[in-house]
Amino acid sequence: MATRCRLGRCSGSGRFVSGADIGGAIYNHSGTLVINRCTLSGNTSGSDGGAIYNDGTLTVSNSTLSGNAVINGNGSVDFASGGAIYMAAGTLSLNSSTLYNNGVIGGFYYYTDFEAGILNALIATDAYGGALYVAAGTVSIDHSTIAFSGANVYTSDPGYPPATSYGGGIFIKNQYGALQVYDSTRGSRA
Repeated sequence: MATRCRLGRCSGSGRFVSGADIGGAIYNHSGTLVINRCTLSGNTSGSDGGAIYNDGTLTVSNSTLSGNAVINGNGSVDFASGGAIYMAAGTLSLNSSTLYNNGVIGGFYYYTDFEAGILNALIATDAYGGALYVAAGTVSIDHSTIAFSGANVYTSDPGYPPATSYGGGIFIKNQYGALQVYDSTRGSRA
């Protein structure tokens, strides 16, 4: 059963989901979601998708996603990804919209492998896709702007294994993700 939802002329800000939770403002699980003339800002998750986690059909038009973040500093997962949008699967159409000042911040996680004799090793997390992370699915960006987004790793102790950051604006994980960009603008750190 497919679920359909349409959001228009809305604002969602300041939402926070902690730990390994995903989609700071919206989690679209196998549904059809249309977001038109909306602003999603200041939302945070601990793992994937600061504003939106999508594995369905998502259309974002005439909207702004800004100041959203994935902040992984609590030891829950080994990476953080998709400051504004995390695409797990499905489709995303981004039309006449702006993804601005979104980010991903890696931290540390605790790793335990009893067989190998490793107990609570502190490992730095990687950061991927400051604005958009595409694990799988198809993304089409048309007449949109992606700017001032970043993927950063902050470590407090140089003695721990280093982490890396990838795709300040957009990161496509592998051959399962497809990206098409038309008449759009990429700004600083995108």
